This record gives sequence, structure tokens and C-alpha cells, in this order.
Amino acid sequence: MGPDTVPAHRLEVVAQLIRAPLLAVTFVFVLLGVAASTGSATPGRLALTLLAALWFHLAVYVANDIVDLPIDRTEPRRAASPLVRGAVSPRHMAVLAGVAALAGVGFAAALSPEAGAAMAVATVALLVYDLWGKRWPFPPATDLVQGVGWAALLVAGSLAAGSATPATGWLAAYVVVAILLVNGIHGGVRDLANDQRHGARTTTRLLGGRVDDAGRFHLPPRLWAYATALHVADVALLAVPLATGAGTRWVALVVVAAGGTACLVVLGHGLRHAGNRPTALRDGFVYIVTMQLLPLCLVADRLDG
Repeated sequence: MGPDTVPAHRLEVVAQLIRAPLLAVTFVFVLLGVAASTGSATPGRLALTLLAALWFHLAVYVANDIVDLPIDRTEPRRAASPLVRGAVSPRHMAVLAGVAALAGVGFAAALSPEAGAAMAVATVALLVYDLWGKRWPFPPATDLVQGVGWAALLVAGSLAAGSATPATGWLAAYVVVAILLVNGIHGGVRDLANDQRHGARTTTRLLGGRVDDAGRFHLPPRLWAYATALHVADVALLAVPLATGAGTRWVALVVVAAGGTACLVVLGHGLRHAGNRPTALRDGFVYIVTMQLLPLCLVADRLDG
């Protein structure tokens, strides 16, 4: 290994440890909150808000990787993780998670006490999920806890920039329902085979999803109904305020309706081809990214700042 490759290797390890690709998800949630607020975030406040979100991200994902380490060691998709490979110590990572949790709340509190409180709720909710997700007897309850955590992060963004608005409430509700679907169905179907081997308690398995000895996925009608109901509810949480607010925003409403319909088709296609991993992963990626962009329609008129 040449000297030029060492820094690159270290950067790769750091990126894997902090789940760098998922930083975009964390930042989108908090920035949606900023956009929905009454305030106009200055560059300094915005940078501090993103810094608080970064520490939050580190805390919850590192803690999740520590708790899930026994399962991750049998999941080929996680084979490159530094924790799985033993490149870093779980004890050291636990210290990092604790420091990051305190730092995230502290930076948010520096912007406003209310933002600090919301960030504390977000951190505690996600840590509760890390500890009891896939272990609680009724997994939709822990999916809900995770959803509340991400919604609290969005609220923290609003409070950091100014104060919450009705748009903040609609977006927070949207995030809760989105997480119920993404974690309970997308994640549950994606990890079904490995979760089944370990007896993990997930919403997908609760609804009867299973993989037979030949590797075929069996997803019963009640699982499809649950996923469809959550998707329709999520789209409605954007469409209702657009249609009933001060001045109906027809273009945004059409985009939400068209995007929501397209995503429902993608959701169905991904579930039908759950046994084809590349197709299922592609459809899941398209669905999640599109559904994360649709909320911009609700705050498009606030993005000029």
C-alpha cells in the first residue's frame, strides 16, 4: 500500500463509520424544518443547525451499528463495516456515540432552548429505537418511536431558525408516516432473510412476510394493504395543506399527486420483485428519494431564503 492510499483508506473507514451516504437524509429533514419556520436562517445559524444535525447523525447511527453488530456480522451487505471487520472497538464507538449525542443537543440549545429540547427528544427516540427496534413484541410501536425521532429533528430545525408553523406540523406528521413505511416495510423486506434467521421482530414479519427454503419471498395481502394505506396517508398529508391553505398551490398539488401516484407504482413493483435484490434495492432507492423530495412542494415558497 503506497503512502497516497493510506489517507484515502482512512477516509473510507470514517465514511463507513458515520454512514456518510445517509447524511443527506438527516440534513434534508432538518432543512425542511428550517424552510417551514417563521425565521430566515442566517448562514451562521444554518451552519450551526447542520452541525447539530451532524452530531445527532453520528450518535444515532453509531449506536445502531453497535446494537446491531451480532446481526450485521451475518449480513453480507454489512461485511465492509469497520465494526463488523473489527477495525474499531465497540467500546470506543460507544464513547463516540455518547459524546455526539450531548454535542448535538448542546449545539441545538445554543440556537434556542426549544431547539435543544426538540433535539433531545429526537436523540432519545432514535436511541430507544436502536436499543429495542427488532426486539419489541409489537414492532410498529418502535417504528413509530423512530418516526417521532426524525419528526422531532425536523421540528428542531424550525425552532433553530425561528419558530414552528402549521407547515412544520404537516411535515412532521409526513415524516412519522414515511418512517413507518420505510422502516417497517422497505427495510423489513430488504432484511427479511437475515431477520428471519435471527428471529428479529419486524413489522414485515409481524404481517406475515417470510422467505421459504428456496429463497422465495412471500408477502401476504395484509402487508400490501398496510404499505398502501401508509403511502396514501403520507401523500394526503402533503395534498391537504396544499389544497386547503391560503391560496391553493395547484402546481405543487399536481406534482404531489403525480409523484405520489408514481411512487405507489414503484412501491408495488419493488414488493412484487422482492426476491430480485438488485431490482428491489433500485425501486426502494427511487421510492425513498422521491418521497423525500415531495415535501419540498409544501415549502417551495419559503426556499428563496
